[in-house]
Amino acid sequence: VPGDCGPAPLSPADVIFLDLETTGLNTGNVFLVGVLLWQGGQLTVQQYFARDYSQERAIVSLFHQAARGRKLLVSFNGKHNEENGEENRDGLNDNLSWNCGAEGSTTDTAVLELRARQQRNALALLFLSQGTPMLLMGDEMGRSQGGNNNAWCQDNETSWLDWTLLESHASLHAFVKGLIALRAAHASLRRDRFLTDEDIQWHGEVPHEPDFGPHARSLAWRLKGLDGAPDLFVALNTSSDDRLFQLPQAKAPCLWHRVLDTFQNRPPCLKPGPAECAGAMLQVEAHSVVVLMEAVV
Repeated sequence: VPGDCGPAPLSPADVIFLDLETTGLNTGNVFLVGVLLWQGGQLTVQQYFARDYSQERAIVSLFHQAARGRKLLVSFNGKHNEENGEENRDGLNDNLSWNCGAEGSTTDTAVLELRARQQRNALALLFLSQGTPMLLMGDEMGRSQGGNNNAWCQDNETSWLDWTLLESHASLHAFVKGLIALRAAHASLRRDRFLTDEDIQWHGEVPHEPDFGPHARSLAWRLKGLDGAPDLFVALNTSSDDRLFQLPQAKAPCLWHRVLDTFQNRPPCLKPGPAECAGAMLQVEAHSVVVLMEAVV
């Protein structure tokens, strides 16, 4: 991450957008933050966003770490490039990753479940953000390079794509397909301009009180629907504790319907799910993303 990335919080007028012309980590006008990996399980809200000083706008870094060929890093805290023959000196030292409690392969069911959820979190944020999604081939089926973040010299199983992962990771693949369908169904997720205050409302666990401070680990926003389409409400909880979010008021009479919850191992639902009343408390489980859709009754 460039060293001039300042700590100043962003205002609601700042935007969530991906620079469509960026092709790598070393470009001068983009900051790559470990946004999608919920680093250390305690990623703060400020780490989600970085200001693009060259353009005086903000972006959310949604490369999925693909610009360097890095995978959904949920199994390793550090790089494991020993097989490259350079005594693990090559490759980036800061993996911006979290192993969820065990380094590498494990049979611990709690760790494996958390890793799967973190994958869903990363993918959900990618497809819920503005701009063109950049997904590295294989992430939709849990591909791993065994912790090697510089595998250009590995012409073997480390860098090859194992198509049998489509069977062993069928639920993750279905989840990604559901995210694509959700994005296609809501034009508000595919705007071709930067967001304004008319497009988005920022919230915290209390409506209209977002916390962009250095220790904040929860955030919510309401995205206005386009052409009469329903609004979306997104709640993020990057902490290790469950959090309660008070739902903002909606167009009366109205209910919010749950369409996505990464705590559940199932794809997004385009049909109205369980109803949540405006003003009620929404519980978002630890390390989870919840998306609600406005539905007028």
